[in-house]
Amino acid sequence: PSYGFSDSAYWVRLHVRNESPTKNWLLVANFENMHFVDLYSPAVKGDGHEVKQTGTKRPPSTREIPYPRLVFELTPPNQNNQTYYLRFKNGAPMVLSLTMWEPAAFFTDSLRLRLPEILFYGVMIALLIYNLFLSASLRDVTYLYLATLLASAAIFEVSQTSILEIYLAPSLYQYKTQIIGLSSAAMMASLILFFVSFLEAKRIVPSLYRFDLLLLGFVLLLGLATFAFNYHQIAVILSPTIVLIVAFNMTTVIVAWRRGLQAARFLLIAMMGLLACILVFILARMNIIPVSAVTENAFRFGFVWMAIGSSLALADRINILQAKTAKANRELRDSESRLSQTLEGLPIGVAVYGSDQTPSFINKRTMDILTKPDREFGPDLSLKRTLTEAMSYYKFRVAGSDQAYPLEEFPIYRALLGEASS
Repeated sequence: PSYGFSDSAYWVRLHVRNESPTKNWLLVANFENMHFVDLYSPAVKGDGHEVKQTGTKRPPSTREIPYPRLVFELTPPNQNNQTYYLRFKNGAPMVLSLTMWEPAAFFTDSLRLRLPEILFYGVMIALLIYNLFLSASLRDVTYLYLATLLASAAIFEVSQTSILEIYLAPSLYQYKTQIIGLSSAAMMASLILFFVSFLEAKRIVPSLYRFDLLLLGFVLLLGLATFAFNYHQIAVILSPTIVLIVAFNMTTVIVAWRRGLQAARFLLIAMMGLLACILVFILARMNIIPVSAVTENAFRFGFVWMAIGSSLALADRINILQAKTAKANRELRDSESRLSQTLEGLPIGVAVYGSDQTPSFINKRTMDILTKPDREFGPDLSLKRTLTEAMSYYKFRVAGSDQAYPLEEFPIYRALLGEASS
């Protein structure tokens, strides 16, 4: 059973009759982010109950077995009845999923039970490294935003599934609420920045871009609020906020696509899959649809789908940009060819200089003017003579005198300074 978000404590009474030869059993609470769980077992000697207290908001040392899910060891007597009581209190959704296992079967199947998570982290880490590499090599901040999004989603998942405090950093269990809140805020902020950068929203859809900035500011405030409010209060705001962000930016993707951004088509498919999976995940958390293995893994599948789709969209954008650049280069070469043909046919000498004060083109008439075959004297573009070197080489003089022509008066030199000169 699932009861959505609730401030109430829930009690479970479990009647067990052990008709197998196995004396030791494992009771597993399958919802990994259960903050407080107390197990009351009949006392071995005398009346009353013995209590075991654990949960994700309690130290990992309170767990009988170091495993992301909460596991209790039970010893129901053979051919006899036993009644156990469990008390659940949670800031996250109240999902009461319990399974009894024989120890050997549990440890044999534990890897299979966690296979979806292993695949999720494998794909996310691979795509994270891939996008960081492209961000560094292409100097494109869009890849960095996607890498930040993937890293935030991975941190959110390792925290809310208790992998962080069980296997990585046990002392961080007390900051679980803040880590989940901050990683969620970072996830939404990087998602907004990725959309804005990829879609060139400021240029293509300026009105939607301004609303994205408002959403970004709200998300940052929400991240800071994790230090002032409890998990329950933050969680009920986080869920609709991420749905709003994905849905709104899907609209932005459609508008950008209609305005000519062809690479947005892959991004639209990626966001549709992510939105569908997030809705399934949230509806199960709020007890609107039944909790199952599908709904529990919907978040992971949605982010893997989004990450792969976004990477394809970025690759498609590069291909489109390369095609446009190749076309522009062809047009530029054609234009330069036509220009050089025109300049070659002029009856006056023409030399083209760049900002580095070296020539990039001279026409045939210039060659005729400056060449002295008998003295093996003439222009050579491969030597890349600067204006100063050229004036020294050709020994330009002021007309009617033997005075060297001053560089600062040379028309090309003055033209390169931005002055009109002749």
